[in-house]
Amino acid sequence: MQRRQFISTAMYTTVMAPLWKAYASKSFFKSDLPYSLSALEPIISKKTLEYHYGKHHLGYLDTIKKLHPENIPLDQIQKLSTVGSPLWNATAQAINHDFYWKSLKPVSLKTKPSPNFEKWIQSNLGSIDNLKNALRDASLNHFGSGWTWLTISEGKPKIYASSNGDNPWMNGETPLFTLDLWEHAYYLDYQNKRKDYVVGTLDKLINWDFISATYEKSKPTL
Repeated sequence: MQRRQFISTAMYTTVMAPLWKAYASKSFFKSDLPYSLSALEPIISKKTLEYHYGKHHLGYLDTIKKLHPENIPLDQIQKLSTVGSPLWNATAQAINHDFYWKSLKPVSLKTKPSPNFEKWIQSNLGSIDNLKNALRDASLNHFGSGWTWLTISEGKPKIYASSNGDNPWMNGETPLFTLDLWEHAYYLDYQNKRKDYVVGTLDKLINWDFISATYEKSKPTL
């Protein structure tokens, strides 16, 4: 067994499997968008979602079908694949996209941080505004494609950007929010103006209900 594959298998067994189980134990051969294609307008257009969800996200699922036709839960597919392989990339991107859609909410829906989540953020970062600023900075300072994450890491909030399909489950962290930094997430609406996409999304589309609920399931001791 090659060293990279051995590390992948060992990491999955000791770190990733327990974390995947609660979230990714369903099949990702079918993954529905949790709102209408126009629900994020004017921040993210219907045209972008048709392309992003309809072509990219569903394209990753088609790749999984071709490379691993047996319809089994994603955590099992992940376990069988090697980090960096086409199958691993497809499953990582499928789970990242599914989490991204859940991290966002329709413009018309009003959500707010739960008291427990807000207290945790205040005790570690000072305020919700500081959290949003940290997410913005991580997104704008990241070069190339990837994802910005808010996670629980050793009981503390951690904000950073990862490259390509990498995600927090690889590091034993619990994700609470993600923002897609791949150009296909915003180019039709903003061209090369990533800042406009990032600022608009963080101001208008964060699904605090989803973040708060995910935090409550895994909340650390304050």
